[in-house]
Amino acid sequence: MRVLFAIVLLFLAPLTVFASSTTEEERAGTDIYLRNEAGFTEADLSTKLVTEKRKAFPLAHEADAVNDPIGDVLSRYGTSSGMNVAWGDLERVSAEKNSDGSWTFHVVAATDIPEILSHQAQLLLLVDRDGNADNNDLAGIHGGVDAEFAVERTVNGWNTDFRWYNKEADFWAVDKETLASFTREKNAFSLTIPAEELPNGASSWRVVLALANGSDTQIDAAPGIGFPKPLGTEETPTNAQTTKPSIALYGIPFVLIGLGLIWFGWKRRT
Repeated sequence: MRVLFAIVLLFLAPLTVFASSTTEEERAGTDIYLRNEAGFTEADLSTKLVTEKRKAFPLAHEADAVNDPIGDVLSRYGTSSGMNVAWGDLERVSAEKNSDGSWTFHVVAATDIPEILSHQAQLLLLVDRDGNADNNDLAGIHGGVDAEFAVERTVNGWNTDFRWYNKEADFWAVDKETLASFTREKNAFSLTIPAEELPNGASSWRVVLALANGSDTQIDAAPGIGFPKPLGTEETPTNAQTTKPSIALYGIPFVLIGLGLIWFGWKRRT
């Protein structure tokens, strides 16, 4: 009887793992990864704070490739978003320099992007285009860059836009004249910036996928997991890629108990 019970426990072990986990499709457009894997607390996800009052957002450099976890989206204030739009969750971003000196930024979302949208959407490439840190914005999600190339959804479909940071006026100016081009297919965007509009290449960059529906917002930035901590706070494992043991470890006690019972039953027979 003990041997039979032990065998049942061995079968239960993997089931506990499956029951405790969620698929990437289920996590997409949520903050589940932040809660379960990155150590974000309820206070972290319910306290409103603008990005300008947070520590520096990370940047990628040159031909970097960044894998972004599914389930790490937030509102514009760093709180839980109520939109839950799966395709608004970044999965991977990368950059490559082309033979003509232009740069192409590849963006992969968690799910396919629909043809018809019920909300506003912007894909932003934030980049330090001249390599001069002295004229970059200093704070917030625009920190460390001086240019913004955008692919945005309007009533006329998807269009490109461009803004640049005016350091003296501390203002982001609008200039819609850009030669940037993009393609969109299923769950992927490719945004190409000509060499003349990136004179120093892609020295530092960040990709942001931002959605809005009235007052509701959903934002995912890469690189980075969630939003950085508030200014003046000590670093904690909150933004670490992995701060909790794999849920597969939760099945280990079942395995050990099962093996122990099997061994005990075998010893009694010998």
